[in-house]
Amino acid sequence: MIFSRIASGGHFDGVSALDRRPPAANFVALTNVRVGKIPSQCIERLLETSPAFSRALMREAADAARDLAQRLFERSIATVPTRVQLELLRLAREAGVRNNRAAVPAVPTHADIAALVGGQREAVSREFARLRAQGLVSRRGKVLDLLDVRRLADLAEAQVAD
Repeated sequence: MIFSRIASGGHFDGVSALDRRPPAANFVALTNVRVGKIPSQCIERLLETSPAFSRALMREAADAARDLAQRLFERSIATVPTRVQLELLRLAREAGVRNNRAAVPAVPTHADIAALVGGQREAVSREFARLRAQGLVSRRGKVLDLLDVRRLADLAEAQVAD
């Protein structure tokens, strides 16, 4: 199960910096990465002396909790195809929607998307084929083009409402 992806330049496990406990999850890189570690004494000093740092870390923890709650909610009420659509909408927001379109660079594999949405790779592949046939997605190498973000959102919303 994949809980989230971390964008280039991002960081992970801010919660451990707040509660001084070991990570609650394992972190696995899907591509080559460069990782650095900030010593706990530095984090402690920043938490004590920088209100902006403390607020940013707490905001990030709150955002992660909300995202996890949303994903759990989606898993309890939505089918795998709908969860795939919702994940594609998240990817579109991250990539930036312009003129009702989004180009998602380095799109995750179907297996990775399945792990993110709690489904099987085959179900994800079927949903991609269906969305491609409807003219909602296309692929250019490693780039996934979302061709009508509003229509994709309407489709997902209608299925969740049912």
